[in-house]
Amino acid sequence: MSDWRECEILERDIILAIKRKPLTITEISKKTKRAKPTVSEAIMRLSKQEILSKKHDYDKDARNIKIMLNSDKVKIEKTHTFYVIYFILAAVPFAASMIFAIIFEQYFLLIGAGAELLLPLLFIIYNVYIKEDKIVVYKNPKNK
Repeated sequence: MSDWRECEILERDIILAIKRKPLTITEISKKTKRAKPTVSEAIMRLSKQEILSKKHDYDKDARNIKIMLNSDKVKIEKTHTFYVIYFILAAVPFAASMIFAIIFEQYFLLIGAGAELLLPLLFIIYNVYIKEDKIVVYKNPKNK
């Protein structure tokens, strides 16, 4: 059974910083604008949960430690994705109603289905406008 939990703010910032490529602790602290000991402590917690891992590149510099993301333990979602899915689920019955209205020549069915689709569309536009497009990060920590 999966145990997905939403990350804290610092953990989310760290995961988003190293999402594209592995970084050092100093680079992560610069990107997240946090103190190096704070970032280091959070990275230790995340590596105990096997969400992050450390990689040494002994050929170039043995002291240089790159922090890598375990993508199997992390799920990154944007909030607008929920609204897009919700709108698609509302638009599919509208498309079916439009097909039935054309086949049976009942155009009032099309007007009623359009009115029904208008409210979810306005709700989605309102929520996207009020709530900024924020990124939510979920983690699935290792259970001991």
